[in-house]
Order: sequence, then structure tokens, then C-alpha cells
Amino acid sequence: MVRTAVIIAEPAVAGARVAGLSVVERWARQARRAGIVELRVLEPAAAGLEGRTRSTTAPGDGLMLDLAEPVLLIHGGGICQGPVLERLVAQEPAPDAAVLATSSCVGASPSSAIQVRLKQGQVEALGQEVEGADGVSLGVVLCPPELARELLEAPGTGFVSGLARLAARGRLRAAVLQEVCWLPVTDESARQAAEHRLLRSGIKPTDSLLARHLDRHLSLAITRRLLPTAVTPNQVTLVSLTVGLLGSLAFVPGAHGADVAGAALLLVSSVLDGCDGELARLRLEESRLGGWLDLVGDNAVHVALFVGIGVGAYHRSGAPAQLLLGGIAGLGVLLSFATVWYFRLRRRRGPGPLFTSVAPGKGRAGALALVTRLDNALGNRDFLYLLLLLALLDRLGWILWAGAVGANLFFLSLFLVNVAARNGGERGPRAASGARP
Repeated sequence: MVRTAVIIAEPAVAGARVAGLSVVERWARQARRAGIVELRVLEPAAAGLEGRTRSTTAPGDGLMLDLAEPVLLIHGGGICQGPVLERLVAQEPAPDAAVLATSSCVGASPSSAIQVRLKQGQVEALGQEVEGADGVSLGVVLCPPELARELLEAPGTGFVSGLARLAARGRLRAAVLQEVCWLPVTDESARQAAEHRLLRSGIKPTDSLLARHLDRHLSLAITRRLLPTAVTPNQVTLVSLTVGLLGSLAFVPGAHGADVAGAALLLVSSVLDGCDGELARLRLEESRLGGWLDLVGDNAVHVALFVGIGVGAYHRSGAPAQLLLGGIAGLGVLLSFATVWYFRLRRRRGPGPLFTSVAPGKGRAGALALVTRLDNALGNRDFLYLLLLLALLDRLGWILWAGAVGANLFFLSLFLVNVAARNGGERGPRAASGARP
């Protein structure tokens, strides 16, 4: 297991801030996420790095004297979009060769990237301009101790020359990671292009049509302004929760103007609900606490919404049935949340996002796949646009009926899909092991 990483900071770009983090800060957070325990930085003063990172200003400060295991060397002349460190630490270290992460994906200013030519899994040539190049270096090398010491004798441009010497001696293998993109940060235009690309990655493949073309544009504009501030993702989540609860309370009086205001506040809450995740992903600040806070907050707002509409409808009509409908809709939300917790989150451990979909999507086929896709689609917040339209038309009673029926049908289908997925997953291993079905 790789436990140590060294970031070789390029003074010209180390302190450049991309999406709220300096180049070195971003690499340091990625390293910790990849399980790196011992993290060192060469020339940290130029990077503005603080916290637990152990720093050294020159290679001769005893940096590698106690090295006895493979080490990750990170040449911080840019940043990577994608899990480059996680993929590289999963490689099997070779005792006599280093492994360089490469890719054919490169952002703005591709001429500043270090090009590589590969042959049978080896880096055959490496440099600023390489004839017949197959891709570019991602700036990360997995090294045995001996080769790590050799490369660290001359950081900066000498580091690239050291890699070229290893390639010439046949001691530099390639790990081709096409899902990772190299983003140079050599000048202001490249920095802006890198930041824009990272921001665009906030649009998730699971986003609905309205979320992709409306909500995300608004939330990313807000997130861009929050990135350089001290505002945390959890603080944004709490603001979103507060706005959503205030919007839900606005339905209680049963007045038309208050209903419209409440629906508008819920849309604002929905946009802010996108900002917390964007901020966490871009700053590499995801946490299980944040995931739980977001999930519980969303469901609390939905329960309060249906109950608030039910109470407001009762104030208007005096019919107890309106209260019952609001309560039934809120119960459906709670049961759906309990189902997601029990089947999808209860036993989840380790890194990665806490929550990505309400139902398992992989390996599904036929009618079950259709129901799964429908459940995941209904789990988004697009219905809030319908809520605003009905509030403007003074027809919120329709949302009560739709919520009372729809929320509980959603719960039932969600429960059945997850039960079917669990039973299918259990049958496979038992049959494979020869156990009795």
C-alpha cells in the first residue's frame, strides 16, 4: 500500500487558485482522499499550504532519508480532473521501474503539457515536443524508493528530465487513465479554462432536464462566487433547509399570495440545494456528515411542504380531509426516506458519495429497469416548478391529491425495486458458491 506522497510545487503556479483551491492544496486534498498518510511538499511557501501537511523547502532537508516503501511523486505544474491518485495507488508497484500516469485528454494550453510516446506499456519518449506522441503526462509517478530518490535530486524542470532518463533506460512504465484529464495552469487563460471545466463537471448525468438547463446554471453561478469565500458546504445546506422550511410554512395561512411566495422560496431552496454539493465536490470537501445533512434536510422540507399545504387547505375550506391528505403525503415521503436508508445507506461504509440514486440502476432489465428509471426520475425536484404553477393558478389542492397518491405509490415501487435487487444479488453469490438456494 502506498502511504507517502511528495508534491513538487512549481513556484510559478503553486499558489494559483482554481475553483477555490491553490494547485498544491488541491493535490494535497486529492492525496488524502486516496489514502496517503505522509504528505510532503517541496517549496511550500509559494503554495500557501496550511494544516497537517509536512513541508520541506529543499530536497536535501532529509526528505527521503527514511523512505523504504513506494512513493507517489506529484509534479504540480497543473491539476487533474478525475481520480488519478486513486487509480495510480491501485497499481502494483514494480521494484525496478516507475509508473507514470498518462492520458490523451488535455485542457487548454495543450502545448504546455509534457507529451509521451508509448510502446508496449512502456514510456518510450517524454518531453515538451515528442514525435508520434500518444498522450500527455498527468504529472504523477508511482516510484520505488531508489528511483524516487533519483528523481527528487533535481525538482522542477529537472524532474521532467529525470523521467526522460528513466524512459531512455526502460524503467518507466505507463498507466493510461483515459478517464482523467490534465488541466495545465500555466497562465491566467489556462487557469480560467481549468476552472470553467471543473465547474461544468458540476452538471451530473443524473440531472433532470429542468435541473440541467435551469437549476444548474443558477446554482453554478452562485457556487462560482462562493468558492473563494470561507462558506462551507454544510452552511449552504443549512441555509437551503431554512429557506425550504420557511417556504413550507408560508402555505399554512392558506392565502394566495403566501402560497405563491412559499412556492418561490422552495425553488430558491432547490437551487441552493445544488450549491452545497457543487461546493463540496469542487473543493474536495465531501463528507458523510454533509451527505446525511443534505438528505435529511431534503426530506424534512418535503414533509413540511405537504403538511403545510394540507393545513393551508384546511384553513381555506374547513374540511378535515385536507389535513388527512397532507398527512398521508408526508407519510409517503417518510416511508420513502426510510426505504432508501434501509436498502441503500444503512450498511454503506468507506469513501465516495453518500447518495447518488434512490434505486439500484446497474444490472436491471425489462420492466424492473423501467420502474427503476422512473423512481430515480421522480426522486428529483422538478415537481417544484409544477408547484409554483399551481400556486399561481390557485389550484394547490391538486398537489395534495397528487402527493397523497404519488408519494405512497413512489414508496411502494421503491420498496419493491430494492427488494427485487437485493434478492437478485443474494441469489447470484449463493449459486456461484454452490450453496443451497
